[in-house]
Amino acid sequence: MTVATGFLNSRRLMVCTKALSRLVTAALTLGVLAAAASLAPRTAEAQSTKGVSLGLQYRPGEKTSLIVLPVAGAMGDSVTAMLSRDFDYSDRFTVVSPSAAPPVTGAINWALFAKLGVDGIVQATMLPSGWVRVLLHDVGLKSVRNQKDFALPAGAMSPAWRLAAHGVSDAVEEWITGQRGIAQTRIAFTRGGRVWTVDSDGANATPVTPTGMSPQWLPSGRGIVYSVLDGVRNPIMFTDLATGAQRLIASAPGIEHTTPAISPDGRTVVYARGSDSGTDLYAQPFDGGAPRRVTVGRGRASAQPTFSPDGQRLAFMSDRSGHPEVYISDLDGTNVELLT
Repeated sequence: MTVATGFLNSRRLMVCTKALSRLVTAALTLGVLAAAASLAPRTAEAQSTKGVSLGLQYRPGEKTSLIVLPVAGAMGDSVTAMLSRDFDYSDRFTVVSPSAAPPVTGAINWALFAKLGVDGIVQATMLPSGWVRVLLHDVGLKSVRNQKDFALPAGAMSPAWRLAAHGVSDAVEEWITGQRGIAQTRIAFTRGGRVWTVDSDGANATPVTPTGMSPQWLPSGRGIVYSVLDGVRNPIMFTDLATGAQRLIASAPGIEHTTPAISPDGRTVVYARGSDSGTDLYAQPFDGGAPRRVTVGRGRASAQPTFSPDGQRLAFMSDRSGHPEVYISDLDGTNVELLT
């Protein structure tokens, strides 16, 4: 087979460098995350003078203590469990078990919750309309900090209902931290030679392609780009998750296409293209167009591209030095720097 050498180089590179790929993604986004944290809006409660209660605050690196009160009514237990789990998984909060406090049937006993070390109380009520009303109580200031009614679609515990419920916890997280949570997201992964999606808490695992590997989400979330190793054309494919429609992005006989990445604006796809002369990165418009070569490995392999948050640079793995290392370059392949 004409792609044997390129295939082995690319596959060996992918196996050896998966962990490093995650590290370089973190390196590229570190500055953006730090800037976002420093720009997170401060609330009026956070402004303080000596002797004045500070109220509910969030400081990066510290965990805010939350308790989700038991939710009464149909599906109340499910809502309570989902909200508590989402806050716990966010790793920004310490979630106090509802069993630690007595049921709240009237006025909130602020002193009791303060003694339990609780900073914020999340109180949700299922409404006859099917919506859920959520109040965020500030224990330090003994007042309601935020309140909003959220729509939950019909069909309790359906995928759409669960996704909407995750959105409630994301909104509460934004009330506290200034940044929306990630519970209302899904994960794409490969199992049994197929691409699957699953909710952030592990529910609703669903196969979405007949075959495939290396899935990448479109920024809009409407679909997934992935590679297929069929031994013939080894294409890069796109699947629309709403309609199930599939579209070919890149394909050529005897050429291996792997490890696609999508630019933050969703307009450009970068992938590894391998043959017996080596594996290099190519870029092309997502909506169609001619591929453009990004790297020139001269018989070596470059793979696992990752976009910077602004979409102007790429991080990728290459064994051009004789062993796998992480490099950074501009999107056109210039200004190459060794990162690790």
